[in-house]
Amino acid sequence: GIGFAIPANLTNNVVVQIKDNGKVTRGWLGVMIQPITPEIAESMKLKDTNGVLVSDVSAKSPAEKAGIERGDVITKYNGEQIASVNDLTGKVALTKPGSKEHLSVIRNGETKEILVNIKEQPENLFSEKTKEKKSENDTEKLGITVSDLSPQIRSRYNIETDDGVVITSVQPGSIAAEAGFAPGDIILEINKSKIDNIVFSRKGTEYYLSRS
Repeated sequence: GIGFAIPANLTNNVVVQIKDNGKVTRGWLGVMIQPITPEIAESMKLKDTNGVLVSDVSAKSPAEKAGIERGDVITKYNGEQIASVNDLTGKVALTKPGSKEHLSVIRNGETKEILVNIKEQPENLFSEKTKEKKSENDTEKLGITVSDLSPQIRSRYNIETDDGVVITSVQPGSIAAEAGFAPGDIILEINKSKIDNIVFSRKGTEYYLSRS
């Protein structure tokens, strides 16, 4: 009683690659992205929730080399509108490694066109992401999305401090929402431990957050 559908373009791509190369390759951009919620759109003074927000850029990735920055909003990939996180990841995955693609991004209220040389997805990519996921689980439990304090993020949220991490979104009905947290809040400490970046340490089943 269980069924699922696979997009025809994905199936065709996989079949052709196996036939021609004996293996399947995936395009790699090297960014962590998240949806644009109404709260994020309002805090970043965006006109709408179209596109995706870059929450992190992998070191030595095609995105980093092209100049994509944390806090950028990717709205188009090769001229096509980006409707969701899955939309962008799907387009990138189907891109032939070595191809140069045009990205439209919004940065500090201005639209920029960036040319990216898409590379082949590293074989150990998901093992590395498993390590990163451990730090994300705790923020998911709280119902928040956070970002390090890059110069762009400081400018966007009018942040003066160099300490902590900034909340970029709060899930409605979550623990954080009930506690009164909002996008733009700065988390300085968790369980009396100073926070310097987005790698959170979980200490017990309750969180004691210090914020500014």
